[in-house]
Amino acid sequence: MKEDKNFYIVDSTTSVDSSVFQVENLLKKDMTLEKSDEPQILIYHTHGATEGFVNQITGEMVSVIEVGERLAEILEETYGYNVIHDDTPYDMVNGSVDRNKAYNQSLDGVEKLLKQYPSIQVVIDLHRDGIGSEDKRTTVIEGKRTAKFMFFNGLSRNKQGNIDYLYNPKLEGNLAFSLQLKLKAMELYPTITRPNYLKGYRYNLHLRERSLLIELGNQNNSSGEAMNALEPMAKILDAVLQGK
Repeated sequence: MKEDKNFYIVDSTTSVDSSVFQVENLLKKDMTLEKSDEPQILIYHTHGATEGFVNQITGEMVSVIEVGERLAEILEETYGYNVIHDDTPYDMVNGSVDRNKAYNQSLDGVEKLLKQYPSIQVVIDLHRDGIGSEDKRTTVIEGKRTAKFMFFNGLSRNKQGNIDYLYNPKLEGNLAFSLQLKLKAMELYPTITRPNYLKGYRYNLHLRERSLLIELGNQNNSSGEAMNALEPMAKILDAVLQGK
């Protein structure tokens, strides 16, 4: 795909200048994490009720929450992290789907978890992308058809400049984390990631420097293709966190 030749995609809702994006600082920023017995990684899903993948064998829908549970298991069992997986469907309000309030809901939930577990330093909002075509966006990793994924940043910035009421004091850390992950992905698995995406709002990424929104596959990918992406994803995360 033509877009995969680009390193970043800048959404029309936002703007980028040198005050926001100082590449040398982002590359030098220390994103490593010393492992601990205390919880260090939180995985949650702002759109857990409405995003999922079809199981090609059974035809049943596999929620992105189930995919997140598997990612948590890999990070714990293979890499030795203490992971909290929040399986709350934040786009479900009073029994009904409400994506409009999902980020407000997830903000409340994640803030409570960070208060309960202040040792958490990595916060991952795992999504499944939605696109207006039948493109599956896959690659082959170790012989397995695998869904591509994308690191997503909200800049708290529209076309005119900063959005003051969405101030993000952790923006440089967010950008450094996603940039370093993208570079490591290109080193380890050159075809597995799509370009990093930059958009205008904040998306609750202001809670930790190592906050990350990941778009895994899209509605055309199978659950197997999504699951196949998790081992590489975990390896990339660990490599950046351990400075490998």
